[in-house]
Amino acid sequence: MDDRPPLPAVLVLAIQHVTLVLALQVYVLIVAQEMGLDTAGTRALVATSVLVYGVGTILQTLRPPLGAGLLLVHMPDPLMIVSYAGIAKAAGAAAAGGALVLASLLQLALSRVVSHLRALFPPEVLGVMVCMLGISMVGGGVHRLLGLSPGAGAVDATASVIGLLTLGSIVAVAVWSRGSLRLFALIIGLLVGGAASLAAGALDTGGAGAAVGWFALPPLRLPSFDFPPTAFLPLGLGVILAALDTVGSVVVMERMDDAGWRRSNMRVVGGAVWVNGATNLLGGLIGGFGTGTSSANIGLCSATGATARVIGVAAGAMLVVGSCFPPLIAVITMIPEPVKGAISLYAAAYLVTSGMELILSRMLDARRTFMVGLSIAAGIAIIALPSLMAQAPAWAHEIVSSPLAVASLVAIALNLLFRLGIARSATLPIHGGTSVREVTTFLERCGADWGARRDVVLKAGNAAVEAVEVLRGSDRADGEIALTATFDEFNLDLEFVHPGKPVVLAAAAIDPHTALEGDDDDLEALLSAASNALLTRMADRARTLTRGDRSVLALHFVH
Repeated sequence: MDDRPPLPAVLVLAIQHVTLVLALQVYVLIVAQEMGLDTAGTRALVATSVLVYGVGTILQTLRPPLGAGLLLVHMPDPLMIVSYAGIAKAAGAAAAGGALVLASLLQLALSRVVSHLRALFPPEVLGVMVCMLGISMVGGGVHRLLGLSPGAGAVDATASVIGLLTLGSIVAVAVWSRGSLRLFALIIGLLVGGAASLAAGALDTGGAGAAVGWFALPPLRLPSFDFPPTAFLPLGLGVILAALDTVGSVVVMERMDDAGWRRSNMRVVGGAVWVNGATNLLGGLIGGFGTGTSSANIGLCSATGATARVIGVAAGAMLVVGSCFPPLIAVITMIPEPVKGAISLYAAAYLVTSGMELILSRMLDARRTFMVGLSIAAGIAIIALPSLMAQAPAWAHEIVSSPLAVASLVAIALNLLFRLGIARSATLPIHGGTSVREVTTFLERCGADWGARRDVVLKAGNAAVEAVEVLRGSDRADGEIALTATFDEFNLDLEFVHPGKPVVLAAAAIDPHTALEGDDDDLEALLSAASNALLTRMADRARTLTRGDRSVLALHFVH
């Protein structure tokens, strides 16, 4: 991240990042249409948003706590499309800006306590929220792709062909292309959709000439705070998701830069979330759409092998300049409706599957199965039965009208309810007749009850089997071993309380050839040293201690 590539390389890499961000402005166009903006209003929203994303990208390159010190490129956040547009339709565009200001203040506060949110928002709850966001976008996407006008059921054949060509090209490039080409699937889809629209006479090119001059500052729109308080809830949930998504972005970038990465630097995480909040604050104050870090641009970093912060500075500067170039903004706003519909369905598919992946990243028991199933069912019920909103109390209309808010609240409530009665510590007595399968089954059952990550539980199970084999050897064969597993959202700890002397984890190196040519004691010493070495590598931290007349082997795993 601290490399200084040659200037030509910096410019070429920055242009690639800028191209991706500009292609993603289709999300802003979808919001503008949902808000009912005219051509001038749409261009103003796009120009202001591009300016905001450029500033955010530059800020992310600053060292913590002012930034993340990473190449994190900002883009329009699809997590806010439904909630932002909903407030705008209910109370006006200025009110949506005011709600974004309040949401950004929440995000700034979260930047200081983000590490403590995992208990309230475990992956399965976040998965429900992300999945429901995707489901909420399906209806609007289908209407645009098929050219369905409000209140009409007739499908527009031309629009359908354009939309399906766009979606098909995106899917084809993403699935069957090789190398870095798949990173540009969205751009290729936009080009195919634009060409098909032009060939079919469905592309309105007349608006491009309406751009005034070659340079103009983005028009600003001051925020208003005149909106129902309950309307803020979906957007508040959206910025929480955006903050946690930023944490994931930091993790990926840190891993890319550090082959020996073990855990995130919380100062870097806090700085990244702080910039996200500050950028959203700027957007709310001047009339831009909400932002988040771009996973597509992170993929581009991985494909090019370039994560230098200076590339972010160049890309951000290009976006700031581009926001003041009316012809560019005019071209972006010419994207046809069927193409927008195809991009909406692309984003919906991505969000739904990402939500499912989050849900299944944890081991599921009956509690989590019901929490996930019932909360998603509640959100879908709002979509399928819109008449339910009319029967809700007046103060709850804004909440009940949002599938995201309903599903999220049900998921959070059920998660807190089902946590009752779950012990965060469990003990298994291990005697001579206990098989290693019983040990791993014990840990798997605890992992399901606690909602632990599958990979961590599997890693701990392998280490536990090795530990039992070690402790059953030689002078530790007599007496019962007690395995105690303790869990919180950040740590999984195993303690083996056993008779005899503590395990020697840092044994002297033994020459395998000498041991194999020696007697049984030499071979036993070699196998014991190998097992002890495996323990120190399987666990993130291993140590020994004594408690009274018994010894303890403690294994720690980062969760």
